[in-house]
Parts: sequence; structure tokens; C-alpha cells
Amino acid sequence: MYLMLTATLVVACSLSSIAQTPEQLYQKGLMKEEGEGELEEAINLYSQIADNSDADQSLRAKALLHIGMCYERMGTQEAVNAYQRLVANFPTQKNEVAIAKERLSSLLPIAEKPEGIRIRQIWKQPYLDFLGSVSSDGRLLSYVHWGEGDVAVRNLFTGEDQVLTHEADLEDSPQRFAQSPKISKDGRQIAYFWWNPYHTFDLQLLDVNNQSSRLIYKEEGVEVYPATWLSDQELITIRQNRNTENTAISSFNVSNGTYRDLKKFEGRTGAQIATSPDEKFIAYDFEDKINDGNFDINLLPVDGSDEIVLISHPANDRVLGWDPNKDVFFFISDRSGDWDLWALPVHEGNPGGPAKRLYTGIGEVEPMGFRENGDCYFGFSRRNFNTSLAPFNSGTGEIQEESGISLEGSNFWVTWSPDGQSLAYIKEERNADTPRQLIIRDSRTGKERVLVDKLLARAPSWSPDGNSILFIGRDENKLRSDGYIGDLYLVDVASGNIEEILSLSDYEFNPPEDDSPPMSILAWSSDGQSIFMLFYKDRLIKHDLKTGEDEV
Repeated sequence: MYLMLTATLVVACSLSSIAQTPEQLYQKGLMKEEGEGELEEAINLYSQIADNSDADQSLRAKALLHIGMCYERMGTQEAVNAYQRLVANFPTQKNEVAIAKERLSSLLPIAEKPEGIRIRQIWKQPYLDFLGSVSSDGRLLSYVHWGEGDVAVRNLFTGEDQVLTHEADLEDSPQRFAQSPKISKDGRQIAYFWWNPYHTFDLQLLDVNNQSSRLIYKEEGVEVYPATWLSDQELITIRQNRNTENTAISSFNVSNGTYRDLKKFEGRTGAQIATSPDEKFIAYDFEDKINDGNFDINLLPVDGSDEIVLISHPANDRVLGWDPNKDVFFFISDRSGDWDLWALPVHEGNPGGPAKRLYTGIGEVEPMGFRENGDCYFGFSRRNFNTSLAPFNSGTGEIQEESGISLEGSNFWVTWSPDGQSLAYIKEERNADTPRQLIIRDSRTGKERVLVDKLLARAPSWSPDGNSILFIGRDENKLRSDGYIGDLYLVDVASGNIEEILSLSDYEFNPPEDDSPPMSILAWSSDGQSIFMLFYKDRLIKHDLKTGEDEV
């Protein structure tokens, strides 16, 4: 009788909570937390709000923040999970996110002597990529010289640069250039991917001292990117089939030109890869679809035995590499809300203890290898589009920049509404679920409104009446679909309703050699009945919105 009565009360209590609005649940949670000190009951109430996708985003963020605070008072590490969930899922709630990051900074484990780590900039210049690597003695750094696209090396001791190949051409069509030049551990060889005209690809091996190269692998429709060297004779590559869109991590023997696949993926992968000093394991990171697409890290034994789960966490974890002299694996993670450097003891493929945070705020760096003395080399870049509004004197042509204002964040593709009262532009939000958003800004009040956040939008164009905006969008769920290149959408400015106008995949294209986007410009006819579309650089099409007919 007692057990049945208890169960009945629980059901009645739960049904009563569901009937309450999120605002009422929040106020009740505050009463339980702050007034009565009933922390578990408060967490239960806050969780109902945080898990309610229909509730206001600001309220859900506040609920998660209080869940973390309650867990902190209870002395449990569940507080970390609540704060990390807040930071990851509600980046626009800046006040709550700032508090959560501050709390995470004090809660996450950190090594005893973070001051022992020193970061020093060794090279900086425009158009510098991080697809190369450093030799084990730290003397040479391989890279692509983007003046032409040839393989080059930089002597990090003297600062001297040397271009090693001379066949690249980025100026004329068709283009040819190098990618992913990886230098061997002894610094004598560079394996690189060579892009040929008409989308053919070679894997080449270059002798650094003799500056001579030879073809070591070629397969129709297959791209082979060097990832890292396992030994001076064995290369780890990423093989991507352009026809099937499938990918494999492979071990490639540079002596006889044979390979064996170690891991296969469906679709393409942007995996970072590192090899263990004993040459027995390969660490790679991958997008875990079960974990909202965040990256985890696994180990592949070189002998072909079963792979090992190394790091599985709700946050993003990316490979950095192994200390050459210790059983320590380094990775970066955004579990604090920022990208930090972490270390994990690993022995014979097995974690030897908990991961520790070594350095906060290192950034989303890209690994370039370790020197034999333990120095880690990495690259870092950031892109930001600066947009400003300033008074303009049409009589004198003077722009009064000192009286202008800058738009907050990284914004581009800015366009005025026909009445001159609003701006539409694309905002880049690196930490948002959708990295590109279509924003409307009232030029009088400065208030911003997100108009489109579920599509990767670009090229916005106002209709002549100012009631709608045309834009090119790409659905992230379709990005890996065969032949998908995006769609044309129309969004109602007042309601935010989005209508798909046409699919770009329905059009036939002659892709140019430079792989520029299929459609570069959109424009309306003055009567608003048609739109003009510039495909690549050589075909202008007029599309009738009523009949759907096209005229070249």
C-alpha cells in the first residue's frame, strides 16, 4: 500500500509540473534553491525547462546555469556537465555563458605548473597554411609556397626559405599546385599531394637534398593526402574517393608503392592524425554523430587489431600528438567553453589516468608535429570581416570615418534595404550551431534580428519592395549528398518564413578549374518578377519567378 501510494504521488506531482509554464517552473525552482535549500528538487524543476526545446532560449540558459550552481553546492562534478552544456548550446546568451565559463575555469582540473609551458611565435605571414610539418630535429618546416603553389621548406634556425618544386601554376587555367607536404622524421623526404589539371591527383615523393621528385601513387578519381609519417619508409595517408565520397586512413609504403586501409569512413573526413613514438598506434579524431557531431579520439593499432576508444566526451576533442619522450598524448578540447590544451597519459594504447588541462585558451590550433626534444609545433589562424557604417558626403565624396560605428562581430555581404532603413548581412558565428546567419539590422536603433540561422546563407539580395530577401543557402544535412551544391531561398522579412525557390543541383554546370562556387551573384529585376543568376563566371540566367522559366 505504501509503495503504490508513493508511485501515485510521484505521477500526480509530475503531471502537475508539466501543466505549469516554464516561467512558473523557473520561479518555483528559485524558491526551492534559494528559499528552502532543496537543491535536488530545484534541479528537477530546472531540468524540465532546460530539456524543453519550446521554452525561451534565455530561460533555458538560466535554468542550466542554476543547475550547475546547485550541483556545485552539493559538491558534485555534475556541475561541469551543466556548465559545458550551457556554453555549447546557448552561445547567444552571453551573460549566462560568461558566468558558466568562469565557473568552469575554477572547476576543471589543471596541472600544478602551467607556467612551465611557453608559446613562442616562429613565423607569421599572409596566406600561410598549416598543411606541412616540422622535421624531428626542428630545423626544417615544409609548406606550400602560395606565390605559385610549389613545395617549399623554411629553415627555422636561419629563417631562410627554399622553393623545391617549380611546376606549379596558379595564374593560368588549368591550375596545378601542391598540398599537404609532410616531411619525414629524418628531414630527407617530403611526401605531397599534387593537384593536376582536370581534377587528377598524384602522390609524389621529393628528395629534399637533390630536389628531385617521383610519382609513388596515382588512381583515377582518388585523392591521397599525406597525413603524417609513421617511420621513414611508411606514410599515413587519407584516401578519398571522389566518386563514392568514401574515405580511408591508410598506411602507405613509399618503397614499393603499396598501401593497406586501416580505417574506412562513409563520406569525407577532416581528421587530424598523429602516430605514437613507438610506431604502434595511430590517433585520429572524428565527428561522432551520436554526440551532436562533436569530435572524439580513437586509436588504430598498426598491426590491424581492434581500434581503441581513447577520448569520448560531450565536448569537442582534437588530436595534437604524442610527446616523443614520454607516454603522454596531447589534445585540445573546448569542454571549458574555450579551446584548451590537455594531456592524457597513455601506455601501450591504454589511458594511464585522468586527462589534465595544461594550458587555457590555446585556441583551435592545427598540429604540425613534435621536435625530438618535446617541442610541439602548431599553426593558428583567424578570419574576421570588419564592417563599419559612416556618414558620406555625396557632394565632396568624403567619408567621415571618425563619426562612424563598427558592427559587432564578423560580418560580410552587407546590403541596404530599398528604403535605406535596414541592413542585411551575413554574420559568422564560429561557436554557433550554424556558423553563418542572415541578420537584419535596423539602422536607426542598431537592433539586430536573426532572420535565417538554419542554413549556410550567402549572397543576400533585397526584393524591390523590401518585403523579402533572396539568398543562396546550403542545408548542412544535405552537404554530403551526391551532387548537392545548394538551393535558392526566399525569406519573408516580417515573418521569417522561408520558401525554397529552386535547387541549384537541377542545373547542369561546366565546373571551372578554380573550383569557384556554382553561383556567385543574385539580383532582382526592377519589377520584382524575375531574378538574375550568374553561374560561375560565364553564364547569366534570367529566372521568371511566376512561370519558373529560364532564359540564358
